[in-house]
Amino acid sequence: MRMPDRLAFSIDVPGDIAAREFLPMSVLTLIRTPIRELADELDPGTFAQIHRSVIVNLRQVAQVDRGFNDTAEVRLKNRREVLPVSRSFLHVFRQM
Repeated sequence: MRMPDRLAFSIDVPGDIAAREFLPMSVLTLIRTPIRELADELDPGTFAQIHRSVIVNLRQVAQVDRGFNDTAEVRLKNRREVLPVSRSFLHVFRQM
């Protein structure tokens, strides 16, 4: 089964929160499923957890900048945000 480039989530939220605009990254904080469980349900060839609070679509990674002390940052295609890669997830990019 081919996974989509973007995942769509549907959640029920109170009216005052639903009326606000959120960036896609901030919506993920409203999901009650632990991120580890969510990561386990995704295709590991397409999605990877890179930080305790971040999962990325590997097809959308434009650049990985390695830092000092086994750290790195990920830049996504068509996005300004720079996402941190924690040491415990750096192995995801060592094989790329």
